[in-house]
Amino acid sequence: MFKKIADMFTWHTITLNLLTENFSGQPIDVSNYLKESSIIKKDLLRFNPKKFDETKVVFGLQLLLRNQIMTNNCDFKTLFEVLRKESTLLFHPYFSKKTTVNYIIKSIFH
Repeated sequence: MFKKIADMFTWHTITLNLLTENFSGQPIDVSNYLKESSIIKKDLLRFNPKKFDETKVVFGLQLLLRNQIMTNNCDFKTLFEVLRKESTLLFHPYFSKKTTVNYIIKSIFH
């Protein structure tokens, strides 16, 4: 399904991989996607059939990455990368501060 969409919208392979890994329930190494986050955002904004507000599309990507960070990427290296490249994944006003603090503690002492 995503392959056809990716071809139609000329998405990059990194975007296709992120979506297929997420929907197949595979753990995602967030580090790979943080490096290419601007490409992924641009690709996702090209596929916007209901003309969602761009901030909602980007927020959806942030939710996906945050969920992966909290469940499958609890280590100091990932914490440092997130803080350096995409700190909104931890400190967005809509995200739980308690969950963020617990993640930081687990990452530091893991």
